[in-house]
Amino acid sequence: MTTNLLFARTATFLKMVLIFAALAVLFGSGVIASADKMTPDEVIAKHLAAIGPAETLAGVKTRLVSGNVNARFRLTNTRVEVSGPAVLASDGNKVVLGMGFNANNYPFEKAAFDGEKVTVGILPSGGRSRLADFLIAQELVMKHGLLGGELSSAWPLYNPIAKDVKLTYAGTDKINGRQVHKLKYTPKNAGNLQTTLYFDAETFQHVRSQYEYAIPARQGSDPTLSAAQRESRFKLIEEFSDFKPVDKLTLPHKYHLELILETQDRTQTMEYDIDFADYSFNQVIAPTEFNVSKNG
Repeated sequence: MTTNLLFARTATFLKMVLIFAALAVLFGSGVIASADKMTPDEVIAKHLAAIGPAETLAGVKTRLVSGNVNARFRLTNTRVEVSGPAVLASDGNKVVLGMGFNANNYPFEKAAFDGEKVTVGILPSGGRSRLADFLIAQELVMKHGLLGGELSSAWPLYNPIAKDVKLTYAGTDKINGRQVHKLKYTPKNAGNLQTTLYFDAETFQHVRSQYEYAIPARQGSDPTLSAAQRESRFKLIEEFSDFKPVDKLTLPHKYHLELILETQDRTQTMEYDIDFADYSFNQVIAPTEFNVSKNG
């Protein structure tokens, strides 16, 4: 065997060794995409640890967080902006979200669950807002304690998941340039509602919840009119950011709520940005606060 051939075979062998060594490192370090897969239980455990010690979480029975809200609506061609105070209160599985605005025709937004029934505020016109309509149409969002995320004591991930809820790991995605893990949250009798929860891949803080459903297009009086119809799509997005320590817990201080309605002839949006500044735990909250049909 010539010296050149020997060197060539040796070089090839060394390249193969290096390739296999590199693959071993990738598999072992979790860089390979398949290693990104997690179980729902793993995601939830890391998420709860990111909030705070288990004994502290267990000791917080009620929560009252308040701040200010700035809202922007585009229901027609005119953009409307309003602002005012906001509060999110919870006691066990009961929760209420309230916002007040400096507008005569839209003085408030209220939605609550008292452990049995979902109620929403009725506007001076006698009707409901688009957001209230969504929460009534998909009342499982309130009944399961999803609205408000970990800010609320009703957040379902604080407690063992009910047997009638299916949690599925749905891979990873990116939000605002950061990688996130996704969980599909599917309650029994959820109908066509699709719920996805997003957790920062590094901190495991809950950064987004997304709820979507569609209503099929109406049948026209003839095939031509039917073909021109399109389904209506509804999407509600919650985003949480600016996480800071509060009495041994790390909780979001910025809350973005956005409703998007895509109908036959237009797209309507409602956005609410709340800056929460005051957090109170284990305060007595009157049961009547969780039924907004009784208190206006």
